[in-house]
Amino acid sequence: MYLMKKLIFFDIDNTMLKGSKAHKKAYEGALQEVYQVQTTPDLFKTINPHGMTDMLIVYEVLKEFGLSDDAIFSKFDDCKAAMSKYFNEHFLYDKSIILTGVTELLQSLKDQSYLLGLVTGNLKNI
Repeated sequence: MYLMKKLIFFDIDNTMLKGSKAHKKAYEGALQEVYQVQTTPDLFKTINPHGMTDMLIVYEVLKEFGLSDDAIFSKFDDCKAAMSKYFNEHFLYDKSIILTGVTELLQSLKDQSYLLGLVTGNLKNI
């Protein structure tokens, strides 16, 4: 007889955590450094980033600034590196908040022997 365990996946941004300013700083810094794009505080008001990968968000923002696909994709690796750098510089000062009930839910699921996983569109270092 096989014992089947249930596996539950969670997203992290706005599902488990709220308010990562370090992540936004990573976008702002990388876009400025790599693409010479000066962002504004309403960076994400022209697109809806929820459910997008980090690099799809970068692509969509840069398209809003009128950059060509070639200009965007030719610097993607540099952008990833810059985003990781800026995130690491700001992470220690970040004030992310664990959303209400998340800790208790995860503990309850663990106590019931569920397998838990994380699915995210964030870069590996973010």
